[in-house]
Amino acid sequence: MMLNEAFHIAVPTAFFADETLNIQGTIDHIRDLYKQGVKSVLVSGSTGEQHSLNLKEKIELMNRLVLEEECIWQAKNVQNGR
Repeated sequence: MMLNEAFHIAVPTAFFADETLNIQGTIDHIRDLYKQGVKSVLVSGSTGEQHSLNLKEKIELMNRLVLEEECIWQAKNVQNGR
């Protein structure tokens, strides 16, 4: 996929107090950025979490982000009458 936006925001990954992955917290933060006009984010690498997450956690996070993106596109299509 090409990065077509003029800028890309590195998003920190959210964790709970016990240091487990907080996927919903990460998605909530990305949603908030999206509402503010950010259309491209870089995930899992802003503060070294790329090396802190195991493969299963990375896949879980990416899968949830894909689902979130699909929901956004579906909502846009409904708004546009498609």
